Amino acid sequence: MKNKTRKQKCYNSGKIGGLPFLVSYENFNQADTEITQMGFTPMNPIKQGLKPSAPYWAHMIADILLLAGCRHIYMQRNWKDSRGAKIEYKVAKFLRIQIWYQDNPCCEK
Repeated sequence: MKNKTRKQKCYNSGKIGGLPFLVSYENFNQADTEITQMGFTPMNPIKQGLKPSAPYWAHMIADILLLAGCRHIYMQRNWKDSRGAKIEYKVAKFLRIQIWYQDNPCCEK
């Protein structure tokens, strides 16, 4: 059996609400590509989360559970315009998850 190394998971965080769904979806796809290029496995809440019709609070619970299983979070450039992404940022800080920024490839611990 070959010794396979698994890539570390990186949560993809950005604005969803208030944007047309296809715009949000494309933003998350672009960020997924960047996360993959950084050597991580992207955890995308649009693709791995709940149906869009679910209530906001249910999305946040599911997203935070997804985030808690990651060692990194990637903040899209629009994250400060999103109430949910700001919550995810605070949770990441609390859990000491390494934070990466789309605007600045430097990380914050």
